Amino acid sequence: AAATPLTRGLLTAIQKRTVGAGLGNIWLLSVQFYDKRGNVVQVRSNNQLNTGLNDSRTVVPDFTGKARQVKTVQAAASSSTTVLSTLSYDHSG
Repeated sequence: AAATPLTRGLLTAIQKRTVGAGLGNIWLLSVQFYDKRGNVVQVRSNNQLNTGLNDSRTVVPDFTGKARQVKTVQAAASSSTTVLSTLSYDHSG
């Protein structure tokens, strides 16, 4: 996707450092991706067990911007877990 000025003022990345023994002292990164309306459609991040940006949360919105499907993938060194949630709303939202 091409760069756009539409993300001005929106959170695009978070970087934080863990401290402590064992798995501590690791930089954790989270990057947000937006659609044309400014809705977060994907978040990619790493975790303490896998420092690549292999964790993701993808949102498929309906025409009003509400989430219809959410796909979450969390990766460890040798395996990954995928959860697909399909959401529905009644007349009150």
